[in-house]
Amino acid sequence: MSHDPHSHDPAPTPAGDRSDWNKPLPELIPPPTYAPALMAAGIVLLFWGPVTIWIVSVAGVGFIIGSLIIWIKAIRKDWNIKK
Repeated sequence: MSHDPHSHDPAPTPAGDRSDWNKPLPELIPPPTYAPALMAAGIVLLFWGPVTIWIVSVAGVGFIIGSLIIWIKAIRKDWNIKK
């Protein structure tokens, strides 16, 4: 089976004709948040604490708890909007 390099595919649909397009999901994208970065920093600090000093682990736990609060509030707000 050979492919002719000079053959072309049919002409693409014009940019203005979108009748056969589907609407992308999700329709509403949640807003960005710093919660994942704070969670990652908290985990790093949590495990860095035993190597350095215990107060670093305490700060890590604080970061983890704070990021969970921010993240859960964002999820609850997103769920209330979609209802």
